[in-house]
Parts: sequence; C-alpha cells; structure tokens
Amino acid sequence: MLLIKNGRVIDPAGKKERNADIVVKDGKIEKIYPEGTLPPEAEAAADQVLDAKGLVVAPGLVDVHVHFRDPGLTYKEDIHTGAAAAAKGGFTTVVCMANTKPIVDNEETLRYVLEEGKKTGIHVLSCAAVSKGFEGKERTDMEGLLKAGAAGFTDDGIPLMDGMFVKEAMEEAARLDTVLSFHEEDKTFIKQNGINHGKVSEQLGIYGSPALAEDSLVARDCMIALATGARIDIQHISSGHSVEMVRLAKKMGANVWAEVTPHHFTLTEDAVLEHGTLAKMNAGRAMINAMLSQVYIKTVCVVPLSTLTCCEPKSPSNSPAMVTPILIDNCIIIDSRLFPLLARLSGRSFSVRVFMEEKRVELTIPCKNRTNGKT
Repeated sequence: MLLIKNGRVIDPAGKKERNADIVVKDGKIEKIYPEGTLPPEAEAAADQVLDAKGLVVAPGLVDVHVHFRDPGLTYKEDIHTGAAAAAKGGFTTVVCMANTKPIVDNEETLRYVLEEGKKTGIHVLSCAAVSKGFEGKERTDMEGLLKAGAAGFTDDGIPLMDGMFVKEAMEEAARLDTVLSFHEEDKTFIKQNGINHGKVSEQLGIYGSPALAEDSLVARDCMIALATGARIDIQHISSGHSVEMVRLAKKMGANVWAEVTPHHFTLTEDAVLEHGTLAKMNAGRAMINAMLSQVYIKTVCVVPLSTLTCCEPKSPSNSPAMVTPILIDNCIIIDSRLFPLLARLSGRSFSVRVFMEEKRVELTIPCKNRTNGKT
C-alpha cells in the first residue's frame, strides 16, 4: 500500500482542491483523507510513504496536441523520447498530431504510432488526417481509421481552405461521433509568417501574420460546426477576436472547443525583440489582454503545450514545452495556482476523462507551490 502524504490535492471530478493524504492500494485510490484526518492505522499499514509536502498532487495530465515526429522525422523527436518528456512533466496521456512522414492517413501508420506508444509507459493516442496526403481534396477513410484507434482527425499544420470539403468532413465526423481539430490560418493574408502583424513587425520591416488570417477561418468553421452539429477543436487559438467568435458559437449551441498554448497567453510579440528567432511563432497575435479576460478563461477549454523540438536560428516556428507543464519566458514555472485550471481543462475536447475516486491511479506530482522553477 502506498501513502502520499501532505500534498495539495486537485480533484477535477469532485471539483475540490485541498491539502490531503491519499491511500493507494492495488493500483487504485482507496481513500482520500482531508488534512488532519488520516488514521494512525492507515499510516502504519503503508508499505511506502511519499511525502508530498509543498507539492501539487493531481490526476495525470492530458495534452491533446503533441508532435512526436515519429515516424519519419525522428531526428527531431520520437515516440519514446517524447513520452519520456511527457511523463517527466506529469502528462500520462498525449494525443499525437498526424503530420508525420508518412502522414497518418492510413491504418498502417496509425497502428505503428499506437503500438510504439504502448511500449512507453504512458497513453499515447494519435489523430489521423482529415484529407489524404494533407492535400485538402479527398477525405480519408475516417470510419476505418476510427475503428483502428484514431482519437480524432486533423490536418494540423495545413489549413483546410475548401469550405465544402470542411462541411462534408464535419458531417461525417458528426455521423461517427468523433472530433475534428483545425489549424486556422488563411495564408492569403500572410506575407511573412512567424510574427504578429503589428508594431514589432513594422519595427523589424516584416509584414508578419495579421489576426485576420486566423479570425476568418475560425468564423467559417464555427458556423459550419453549428450547421452540422460536429464537435470541433480550434487549435492554438491566439486572437482575441477568435476567442469571441468561439464564445458566440458556443452560446448559439455549437460544439466548439479551443486550445491555447502557454506562450500565447504569457508572451507578446515584444518577446521577439529580446529573444529573436527563439520567439518565432506562427500564431503570434497581440490580443493578449482580451485572451486573459474572464471571457477567455470561460471560453478556451484546453491548454495543450503543442510540444515541439529544439529551437534553432533557422528553425520553423516552435516552442519546446513538454517537460514543464506551464512555461513563461525562459522556462520558468508559473505560480502553481494556475495548475488547478490546467488539471480541470486537461483533455476536454477529445473527451479524455480524469478521475480520482475508485479508478486506476494515474497521478502526477509535477511542481512545487512556488515560482522558482524547481520541480
């Protein structure tokens, strides 16, 4: 029997946060004792005692948007190294994107990812592609891929520009009761990507990416989701206008969720002046104040880390993220008061549930209740 003592326990299912002791027996949580109520006999019966004083104890976190680059791009990352980083950061379930080489648009590649994932010690799920070859023209066999284990469908990294194709894909997703996840970026509005079109881009002589590039596709897909009844996830949302459109769509009855990455609500375009290309980010809008409003907190339902690999001067836009659950500036852990939000929102768009009582244990104890960056 394992006893986890003195931790700050976050229970999303029970909507509780408190100091407590947890008794684990045969891989399941047997009892959670509020602080000061642990019977002496329960402590005496423990074979192992873990002192979690000053630590947060929560269900294993879920990241619904990771890039493990396997198969085909393993010089960047692979399923095993990515899963190890996830476990270190407290993530026990991850959903891989389909933009591998080959693309996950067939059952064979999907099975490879899922089988390798079973060897890692965490739950490695994977989306499959919406369109064959990410070309946005011919839909994949969504029903067959779903039966083979796909967690959802996305052409992540490539926006789907054909509205009728998107509508038909949503209709199929609604029929199959699965999730579509969208990379919203109309490139016809973009001259140079990697920075918000605004004061910093003008200072650097770069046009950049205006919020309109995101807003236009978010508006379209929210309305198509409303019309079709499909469940959709707006990936790495970064514009305050887009947040408002998601909020409105939800109010109208659409099954729409949205993701936000930590760097999009902790940094602004000004970071480029300090960090150069290390702060390069495709969705680099400047609507941070709107995104931190109460409307934003109530609207955005998922906080993925959008895990990518190392930053290099000539690298594509990226932000290495998985090991520390929440990052700000140069990888400092934010005050753990934000951790309950992360635990509550974890995995919501893909219906990945987390429980505390009477379920198999998948706990994480990832960070101290302080802001000095130690874990």
